Amino acid sequence: SSSSSSSSSSSSSSSSSSSSSSSSSIRRRSSGSSQSYGDNATGSSAGASVDEKTVDTMDLADLGDVDLPNTVTGTLSEADMRYITRVALGEEHTRELSQKVELALQEDLDKSSGVEGGRVNRRPVPLKATLDLWTYFARQEFNRGDYPAAEVLYNQCVDYNPVDGRAWLGLARICWKRGDVTGAEKCYKEGLYYNPKDPYLMQSWAVILEKRGKTKRAKQLLTDSVKSNPKHAASWVALGKINQREGETDRAKVAFSMAVDAEPQSYVARQALGVLEADEGNVALARELFTDAWHVSGRRSAHAIQALITLERRMGNHADALELVNQALKTVPRNSRLLLSRAEV
Repeated sequence: SSSSSSSSSSSSSSSSSSSSSSSSSIRRRSSGSSQSYGDNATGSSAGASVDEKTVDTMDLADLGDVDLPNTVTGTLSEADMRYITRVALGEEHTRELSQKVELALQEDLDKSSGVEGGRVNRRPVPLKATLDLWTYFARQEFNRGDYPAAEVLYNQCVDYNPVDGRAWLGLARICWKRGDVTGAEKCYKEGLYYNPKDPYLMQSWAVILEKRGKTKRAKQLLTDSVKSNPKHAASWVALGKINQREGETDRAKVAFSMAVDAEPQSYVARQALGVLEADEGNVALARELFTDAWHVSGRRSAHAIQALITLERRMGNHADALELVNQALKTVPRNSRLLLSRAEV
């Protein structure tokens, strides 16, 4: 009994000494396979151990990760609990926790800004004004027939923001002008890869497909376009024209009507519907649609007024047709279409 008491006293003294030398961590004893939790202020020993732990040093803040035996909780003294609480909720732990929270917030900010792991994984959001300017100059070069210069600018737009379909559309048209049908289709596919619902790409590609005799594929592409973009009048008009050429008049009329509803300011949609109504003998409705198309265009579209002039001429209303031609030439002088219409009248 005396020997056991002496041994216990010696163990307590050793534990106290070890505890006082450690202020913020729990160190593995060098003489055994157990760890002691002591009060740093008083040096008292709890005499509790965690068996079969191989970690040499761990932070007291991670104390919750330690797998304590069921009997340990009951052996901790009030001083031990105060010490553990102080370490767990003390200034050092608070500072460490704040750093972790700050780091987590910074990582979220980095990811949202396109930076992860020190590397940029996403480009900053492109400025629309920049793309507008580049596509404008590219279109100018295209209209002048300088396809190499336009191609350089369009490729620059693609590198800056591949989601913007205008550049892909421009590149496809350049390929088509050069006779590179495969290249044009590749541009359409690439553009739709980045923006699968772009109505301009789908409508333009459908027109090319129809010209190549792939009418079924063109109709499917236009159908997908109007489903995804019911307000895109050009897709409705293109679909209506295919239906009209295939003799599906009712379907064509529905498509043209949908185009007018989708974009009331589209004179092309009104003109297309007017032509269909005129072919079916609905002269009054066709005249109304042609007149609306002329006004909607701001009295600038020779196509719109020419359709109305032609209708009046065919109906034998030559005086009305001539009056329309003279009025249109005041707005659009020296227009070859209008001059031709006056000669026909």
